[in-house]
Amino acid sequence: MSSFLRWPRRSRTPKRTAAAPPTAAGTTATILCDGLRLDSSSSSINASSSSDSNVDSKTESMGSSTDESPPTSPQTTSKALTLTLGDVCPGTRLTLPWWEEALLLPCFVVLCAPIFSFMMLGLSFVPFFGWVRASTSYLSAFSFYWVLLYFDLVPRRERLSPPCLSTWFLRAMVRYFNYFVIVEDPSSIQPSTPYIGVQSPHGIYPIASVCAAPFSPSLFRGRDSYCMAASALQLQPFLWQWLETLGGRPISAAGIMKVVEQGDVCCILPGGIAEMFMLDPSNETEKVLIRRGFIREALKNRVDIIPMYHFNHTQTFSYILPPSLNELLATVCRKSGLPGCFLIGRWGLFVPHKVKMFSVVGRPIQVRRRHCSSSSSSSSSCKNNSGNGKIPGTEDGRAKKVGMEGEKYEPTEEEIEAVVVEYKEALRRIYYTFRPADGQRELVLVDNQKGNSASSSSSSSSSSSSSSSSSSSSGKNNSH
Repeated sequence: MSSFLRWPRRSRTPKRTAAAPPTAAGTTATILCDGLRLDSSSSSINASSSSDSNVDSKTESMGSSTDESPPTSPQTTSKALTLTLGDVCPGTRLTLPWWEEALLLPCFVVLCAPIFSFMMLGLSFVPFFGWVRASTSYLSAFSFYWVLLYFDLVPRRERLSPPCLSTWFLRAMVRYFNYFVIVEDPSSIQPSTPYIGVQSPHGIYPIASVCAAPFSPSLFRGRDSYCMAASALQLQPFLWQWLETLGGRPISAAGIMKVVEQGDVCCILPGGIAEMFMLDPSNETEKVLIRRGFIREALKNRVDIIPMYHFNHTQTFSYILPPSLNELLATVCRKSGLPGCFLIGRWGLFVPHKVKMFSVVGRPIQVRRRHCSSSSSSSSSCKNNSGNGKIPGTEDGRAKKVGMEGEKYEPTEEEIEAVVVEYKEALRRIYYTFRPADGQRELVLVDNQKGNSASSSSSSSSSSSSSSSSSSSSGKNNSH
């Protein structure tokens, strides 16, 4: 009788009903995730219960396309892999209770508006010490610390701190956005191999790069991942020291070379300050700025490029200023090199909107093979470098690099433009294959060099290929 009157015990394991990777139109896929089988056909996802208890919750089987794919999404057959917070941090509660979310809100304010946070911290001393004493003491201490940062007198970290990748703040941030990572082709990413990871879009604030930090050890096994940020962030007291523990480094050509030479993964956001002001107020397009600096560095250092796309990243914040003043602020920021934007988020605060955000890691763009197949390098050296598996970041790889040419390698415009075309096609493939079913925004690729924008239609691919052929003829004059 007591067992009959006992209230039924609820399961402590949360049900996973969301975060199903989207598929392209006309694609049939079966996604297996935590005992649920989600069948998607013609851009619709219907959930049904699965009777198989031996299903691996990490693996997703992406079926082959049954219909003709759109021109921007070529037919591909891949086996994707989904990484959730439970995979990288076992034992972590997947849901975010209200009290943890309340503790997370002031952390967001400090992270997204550090200058405003330091101003509020100074005002908090006024009731205890008075206006004069609080302002003089606080401003003098703040100025002294800023001078130490400016003259690079604060000790810097040479390596990231792995325990900091699994702190409560990062885990709570991942749960706040229901964030997860999809690897398009896990077999294409080789362990213990340096890469240059290119993340897009930048958004008003690159909060997706912070959310991706706990997933780096599982994505790039055997290597650390360092994210290059604007050098002006070094002047933010305490914020830059925290970013260094997660792998933050000031962006420069020498910094990229240093990370690659030590055999680690270098992640960058090429959009930078310019892409912070490229959000579409009408929410009809998703703009990504195409630059060539990272491609040049990848060709110089002979490392492959991994394209990464953050979905719903541009929906976390919005602008406060009207478009005219926002354009003026964008000009000032680009000229001064200081990243700054008047942003607004949830409840009108410096708190990001609670959107479901996820990232897709695409297949690597082959750069080392392209360099070895070019006519500028000797065939015997390339065979020793690529055929025997010699990669940058190893002693053999560094020896081959020094002995091949004896001087610094400079890629030609033809080689750069050829990689640009592949990078554009990779972004279109990732965006239209994994775009959410409710996402109707079109991808617009803004070419920084040519000053025009190429939409993701088939005509844009033909124009980009013709532009690369025209630039290749002019690049022959600059080749050595």
